[in-house]
Amino acid sequence: MARAQTRWSSRRSRRACPWSLRRPSSTGSSLRSCVSPTATTAGSRNACSAQLRCRNRSGCGCAHVWRQSTPSATGRTRSSPRRRKRVGGAGYPRRVPVLREQVKQVLKNSVYRAIGEVANGAGVVNGDGRSLRVLMYHKVNDLPNNRMSMPVSLFDEQMSHLEELGYTVVDLDAVLAHYRDAAPLPTGAVLITFDDGYRDNLVNAAPILRKHGYAAVQFVPIAYVGDTQPLPHERYLSAHGVHNPTVDWDELRELEGYGVRVESHGISHKPLAELELDEAAREIAISKLKLEERLGRPVRAFSYVKGSEADYKPVHPSLVRQAGYDLAFTAVSGANSPASDPLQLRRYNVEPYSQRTFELVLAGACDLISVKDTVTGTHARRVFNAVLGTSSR
Repeated sequence: MARAQTRWSSRRSRRACPWSLRRPSSTGSSLRSCVSPTATTAGSRNACSAQLRCRNRSGCGCAHVWRQSTPSATGRTRSSPRRRKRVGGAGYPRRVPVLREQVKQVLKNSVYRAIGEVANGAGVVNGDGRSLRVLMYHKVNDLPNNRMSMPVSLFDEQMSHLEELGYTVVDLDAVLAHYRDAAPLPTGAVLITFDDGYRDNLVNAAPILRKHGYAAVQFVPIAYVGDTQPLPHERYLSAHGVHNPTVDWDELRELEGYGVRVESHGISHKPLAELELDEAAREIAISKLKLEERLGRPVRAFSYVKGSEADYKPVHPSLVRQAGYDLAFTAVSGANSPASDPLQLRRYNVEPYSQRTFELVLAGACDLISVKDTVTGTHARRVFNAVLGTSSR
């Protein structure tokens, strides 16, 4: 008689078992590797006591119990509904209907527009011709239901709109000279930056930047350069078929050929505030050395992962300085003046705004929104996302 096929299914949510989020090891560890190799057939159920605890992580101590499903009369294995494999649990948000993300984006755009129009009407505009505005992008592609992504045509429109509004796009060297040597910046100076090293920045964004004659900066977490594993905040999307690959080292050099300068975003894409001090220092320093080794030139700028005031601590800019960086960028909304701390420069996180909202953001009329980037504001945003079901953490 043919040997019955078996499979393991979860009795409880992955939420109870932290090892389930570990990235696969080089030996190809998987769900099955946490159980005894003798428990591979239906006949070995008694020998393994039918309840096998997680041993994939030393000292896990979780109460996560795995059971074998029973074969049906047709020879197929079947699981009860409660044992069905779930996508979710610790480290993944619950499955988010597309409507929720759309509602969230509509709400955000409405809030930005309302704040901007009120501030503009009242003449309260933060910034003048000497200020530096730094734009922060992530993905540039047309994949549907892809959070933090800018549609390609809209990105092109925004780049055109910069010139129409009279802004001047500058490169990183100009910003370095401004803060290091007090060299003046042109009126309406704008620096364009990208975080995370997505391949679509090369395929979609770089040709548009070249068309407009703009330079830019790409901040990359070096652990994900040439890695097929998704970034931590991409795991949910990847599990649902939305893939956002990152660049490899050859593609980084190709990006630089487009005038996109590659700088550091740490190693593991973990917020520094979540790391011990020595590990944070390592993320900052080793990423710089590795990039300099592979690119053959000095690396001068660092971007804080996530970058709100809750995601890095007051001690971290000093670690950035000690590692040899001249500039560091946050994700706190707002423009920068000549007196700004060059190791805590602000950026506008650009989203799929209307042209009018984009104009108001650049003018500084929406700077009040920076309250969301304070420690209190960051916690409030996390609560809002949890309630709406749109959290990526």
